[in-house]
Amino acid sequence: MLLEAARESLAAGLGARTEEVHLTASHTQSLHAAVRAVLAGRRRVGTRVVASAVERTAVLEAARFAGELEKVGVDATGRVDAHAFTAALSREGVALAALQHANGEVGTLQPVHAVHEAARAAGVPLLVDAGASVGHVAVPHAWDLLAADPGDWGGPSGLGVLAVRPRVRWAPVWPR
Repeated sequence: MLLEAARESLAAGLGARTEEVHLTASHTQSLHAAVRAVLAGRRRVGTRVVASAVERTAVLEAARFAGELEKVGVDATGRVDAHAFTAALSREGVALAALQHANGEVGTLQPVHAVHEAARAAGVPLLVDAGASVGHVAVPHAWDLLAADPGDWGGPSGLGVLAVRPRVRWAPVWPR
C-alpha cells in the first residue's frame, strides 16, 4: 500500500497516471533503462538517438551502447537549437529523442515544448531528463518518457523515477 501511495503521489506531481510511473535504483538507471527500452521496442524503426550535446553522460553513453548517437549543438548558454533538433529528427532511423528539461550546472531551460511538437510530428518519442528541474520549476507536460531524481528535490536518495506514456512503444529491459 505504501509503494502504491508513493507511485500515486509521484504520478500526480509529474502529471502522469500511476501505472505510467516506474521506480528504479537511481536516476542514472532510469535514463539507461529508458534509452535501452525504447531502442529495443522500436528496433524496426532504427537505432539512432538524437540528443543535445549537453545531455547527461548516462543518456549519451546509453545511446552509444544500444544504438547510434546524433548530438545536436547548443549555444553559449547551453540551449539547444530547436530547428537543428527538428532537422535531426527527420533523418532515417531515429528511434528516440532525448532532451534535458534544465541543465543542473547552469540552469538553462531547454525548448522542450517545441522539440516535443517536432518529435511527435516525426513519430519519435521524446525522453525528457527532468532530474535537475522537478521540485524546482514546473514540470513540462510535453514528454513521452520522463526521468526524475527524487534526491534532487528532498526525496530519498537511491531512487529513480521513470514515467512512460502509454503511446510509447518500448520493451522494458528489467523484470516487472
